[in-house]
Amino acid sequence: MRKIWNAVKWPLAVICILAGVICLLLAFSYLGENDDLAAILSGLGVVLLGEAVFCIHRARKKKQAAAAGQLEQKTEFFGKFRHASGLPLAEDVECEISRSGGALHIAAMNQVFTLAEEKIRGAAVLTQKAAEKHFVPRLLWVRKKTVRSFSRCLVLTYADTPDQPGKTIVFQLGEWNVDKARRLAAHYKGLPTAHIEL
Repeated sequence: MRKIWNAVKWPLAVICILAGVICLLLAFSYLGENDDLAAILSGLGVVLLGEAVFCIHRARKKKQAAAAGQLEQKTEFFGKFRHASGLPLAEDVECEISRSGGALHIAAMNQVFTLAEEKIRGAAVLTQKAAEKHFVPRLLWVRKKTVRSFSRCLVLTYADTPDQPGKTIVFQLGEWNVDKARRLAAHYKGLPTAHIEL
């Protein structure tokens, strides 16, 4: 919708100016003959000219703000994730992750942790498989049963410089937020990797 508006705003402003001028000229020509029609035409002309001036003024203001670098950064919200490790927070604390202004913001417990995007080395959704063996009693024997479980986590890797050892922030994922975590990880694919000491 915004692309369509950007394409038609200048021609629309010119049409509004022309239509407004024509309405005012017609209003002056009907001034003595039909005062009601003259009033309607003059009101319409003023509205059309005002709309055109407003559109032009807004476009210029936006252009000046963009040139000065003062355009407000769009905030992209990714969702809520449970903290596992890497931040000075307890396990299972719910964190909201968003991205704006060239940084990743992690908000939890009235704190906001900001991680500049140039420090981020990568983000990935990892799956851990676990197998547990249980002995299930039967009527005459005991049967061994293996239960497999899967857990997923979002791992953010960051470092101050490329030659420094990387640090990680890990979030536990549930089925409801795996897609949101993958969307976040897609922003940081192909970044230079940092050496991680475990």
